Amino acid sequence: MQLLIYLAKKAVLRCWGVCVHPLHNMYARWLLYSSNAVHGPGLCSFGIPDVRISRGRSHSVRCRIGREFTMRNGSHGVSRSSQRCLISVDRDGVLRIGDRVGISNAVIICTRSVTIGNDVKAGFGVHIMDTDFHALDPEARRGPDDLLQRRSAPVRIGENVFIGAGTFILKG
Repeated sequence: MQLLIYLAKKAVLRCWGVCVHPLHNMYARWLLYSSNAVHGPGLCSFGIPDVRISRGRSHSVRCRIGREFTMRNGSHGVSRSSQRCLISVDRDGVLRIGDRVGISNAVIICTRSVTIGNDVKAGFGVHIMDTDFHALDPEARRGPDDLLQRRSAPVRIGENVFIGAGTFILKG
Protein backbone atom coordinates (compact mmCIF):
# COMPACT_ATOMS: atom_id res chain seq x y z
CA MET A 1 0.00 0.00 0.00
CA GLN A 2 2.83 2.44 0.84
CA LEU A 3 4.46 1.73 -2.51
CA LEU A 4 1.19 2.49 -4.29
CA ILE A 5 0.81 5.80 -2.41
CA TYR A 6 4.44 6.70 -3.16
CA LEU A 7 4.03 5.96 -6.90
CA ALA A 8 0.75 7.90 -7.07
CA LYS A 9 2.32 10.90 -5.34
CA LYS A 10 5.32 10.76 -7.67
CA ALA A 11 3.04 10.59 -10.75
CA VAL A 12 0.99 13.59 -9.59
CA LEU A 13 4.10 15.66 -8.87
CA ARG A 14 5.65 14.73 -12.21
CA CYS A 15 2.43 15.63 -14.06
CA TRP A 16 2.15 18.88 -12.12
CA GLY A 17 5.74 19.79 -13.03
CA VAL A 18 5.15 19.04 -16.71
CA CYS A 19 1.93 21.09 -16.78
CA VAL A 20 3.24 24.08 -14.83
CA HIS A 21 6.79 24.17 -16.23
CA PRO A 22 5.89 26.02 -19.49
CA LEU A 23 4.15 28.71 -17.42
CA HIS A 24 7.26 29.08 -15.26
CA ASN A 25 9.37 29.50 -18.40
CA MET A 26 7.04 32.12 -19.84
CA TYR A 27 6.88 34.04 -16.57
CA ALA A 28 10.67 33.91 -16.02
CA ARG A 29 11.24 35.16 -19.59
CA TRP A 30 8.74 37.95 -19.01
CA LEU A 31 10.46 38.93 -15.74
CA LEU A 32 13.82 39.14 -17.53
CA TYR A 33 12.39 40.96 -20.55
CA SER A 34 10.53 43.51 -18.41
CA SER A 35 13.77 44.16 -16.51
CA ASN A 36 15.65 44.90 -19.76
CA ALA A 37 17.72 41.71 -19.51
CA VAL A 38 18.77 39.80 -22.62
CA HIS A 39 18.87 35.99 -22.71
CA GLY A 40 19.74 33.45 -25.37
CA PRO A 41 17.55 30.62 -26.61
CA GLY A 42 16.86 27.61 -24.41
CA LEU A 43 16.21 29.41 -21.11
CA CYS A 44 14.62 26.89 -18.76
CA SER A 45 13.10 27.84 -15.42
CA PHE A 46 11.68 25.34 -12.96
CA GLY A 47 9.68 27.52 -10.59
CA ILE A 48 9.58 31.29 -10.55
CA PRO A 49 12.76 33.28 -9.83
CA ASP A 50 13.08 36.64 -8.08
CA VAL A 51 14.49 39.11 -10.64
CA ARG A 52 15.51 42.64 -9.58
CA ILE A 53 17.38 44.46 -12.33
CA SER A 54 17.66 48.24 -12.12
CA ARG A 55 17.42 50.25 -15.32
CA GLY A 56 20.65 52.12 -14.62
CA ARG A 57 21.75 55.55 -15.73
CA SER A 58 22.12 54.60 -19.39
CA HIS A 59 19.85 52.41 -21.46
CA SER A 60 22.51 49.73 -21.84
CA VAL A 61 21.79 46.10 -21.00
CA ARG A 62 22.54 45.44 -17.30
CA CYS A 63 22.08 41.66 -17.54
CA ARG A 64 23.05 39.36 -20.42
CA ILE A 65 22.40 35.62 -20.13
CA GLY A 66 23.72 33.07 -22.65
CA ARG A 67 22.12 30.08 -24.33
CA GLU A 68 20.55 27.16 -22.44
CA PHE A 69 20.48 28.82 -19.03
CA THR A 70 18.70 26.64 -16.46
CA MET A 71 17.51 27.69 -13.03
CA ARG A 72 15.68 25.69 -10.40
CA ASN A 73 13.64 27.74 -7.96
CA GLY A 74 11.93 26.91 -4.71
CA SER A 75 10.56 23.41 -4.39
CA HIS A 76 11.61 22.65 -7.98
CA GLY A 77 15.25 22.64 -6.87
CA VAL A 78 17.17 19.59 -5.82
CA SER A 79 16.68 20.27 -2.11
CA ARG A 80 12.95 21.03 -2.34
CA SER A 81 13.66 24.25 -0.42
CA SER A 82 11.39 27.28 -0.53
CA GLN A 83 14.32 29.50 -1.60
CA ARG A 84 13.98 30.91 -5.10
CA CYS A 85 16.83 32.02 -7.32
CA LEU A 86 17.53 35.72 -6.85
CA ILE A 87 19.12 37.71 -9.66
CA SER A 88 19.75 41.29 -8.52
CA VAL A 89 21.63 43.87 -10.58
CA ASP A 90 22.15 47.38 -9.21
CA ARG A 91 21.96 50.46 -11.43
CA ASP A 92 25.75 50.56 -11.84
CA GLY A 93 26.16 46.77 -12.14
CA VAL A 94 26.69 44.53 -15.16
CA LEU A 95 25.91 40.82 -14.97
CA ARG A 96 27.15 38.44 -17.69
CA ILE A 97 26.20 34.75 -17.61
CA GLY A 98 27.67 32.40 -20.23
CA ASP A 99 26.16 29.52 -22.20
CA ARG A 100 24.89 26.28 -20.63
CA VAL A 101 24.94 27.61 -17.06
CA GLY A 102 22.78 25.94 -14.42
CA ILE A 103 21.89 27.26 -10.97
CA SER A 104 19.71 25.81 -8.23
CA ASN A 105 18.20 28.03 -5.53
CA ALA A 106 21.14 30.42 -6.01
CA VAL A 107 21.59 34.12 -5.23
CA ILE A 108 23.48 36.44 -7.60
CA ILE A 109 23.86 40.03 -6.42
CA CYS A 110 25.70 42.41 -8.71
CA THR A 111 26.42 46.04 -7.80
CA ARG A 112 29.46 46.43 -10.05
CA SER A 113 30.40 43.40 -12.17
CA VAL A 114 29.75 39.66 -12.06
CA THR A 115 30.85 37.45 -14.94
CA ILE A 116 30.08 33.73 -15.07
CA GLY A 117 31.73 31.69 -17.84
CA ASN A 118 30.31 28.93 -20.02
CA ASP A 119 29.35 25.49 -18.68
CA VAL A 120 29.20 26.52 -15.00
CA LYS A 121 27.03 24.59 -12.53
CA ALA A 122 26.12 26.11 -9.17
CA GLY A 123 24.69 23.84 -6.48
CA PHE A 124 21.91 24.53 -4.03
CA GLY A 125 22.18 27.74 -2.04
CA VAL A 126 25.22 29.24 -3.79
CA HIS A 127 25.62 32.99 -3.16
CA ILE A 128 27.64 35.14 -5.57
CA MET A 129 28.05 38.75 -4.39
CA ASP A 130 30.39 41.52 -5.50
CA THR A 131 29.70 43.83 -2.57
CA ASP A 132 29.83 44.13 1.22
CA PHE A 133 26.40 45.86 1.21
CA HIS A 134 27.55 48.33 3.86
CA ALA A 135 30.67 49.89 5.38
CA LEU A 136 32.96 47.51 7.24
CA ASP A 137 33.90 50.14 9.83
CA PRO A 138 31.42 49.97 12.76
CA GLU A 139 31.50 53.75 13.24
CA ALA A 140 30.71 54.38 9.56
CA ARG A 141 27.79 51.93 9.70
CA ARG A 142 26.16 54.05 12.37
CA GLY A 143 26.41 57.23 10.30
CA PRO A 144 24.68 58.55 7.21
CA ASP A 145 27.60 57.57 4.96
CA ASP A 146 27.14 53.84 5.49
CA LEU A 147 26.16 53.04 1.89
CA LEU A 148 28.69 55.48 0.46
CA GLN A 149 31.52 53.54 2.12
CA ARG A 150 30.47 50.07 0.98
CA ARG A 151 33.08 48.33 -1.11
CA SER A 152 32.57 46.38 -4.33
CA ALA A 153 34.98 44.46 -6.54
CA PRO A 154 34.29 42.45 -9.71
CA VAL A 155 33.66 38.71 -9.50
CA ARG A 156 34.82 36.52 -12.37
CA ILE A 157 34.04 32.81 -12.53
CA GLY A 158 35.81 30.93 -15.33
CA GLU A 159 34.51 28.23 -17.65
CA ASN A 160 33.69 24.61 -16.73
CA VAL A 161 33.45 25.42 -13.02
CA PHE A 162 31.37 23.46 -10.52
CA ILE A 163 30.41 25.47 -7.44
CA GLY A 164 29.37 23.20 -4.57
CA ALA A 165 26.21 23.64 -2.53
CA GLY A 166 26.21 26.41 0.06
CA THR A 167 29.30 28.16 -1.33
CA PHE A 168 29.66 31.92 -0.85
CA ILE A 169 31.69 33.77 -3.50
CA LEU A 170 32.45 37.28 -2.32
CA LYS A 171 33.77 40.43 -3.95
CA GLY A 172 37.06 40.33 -5.81
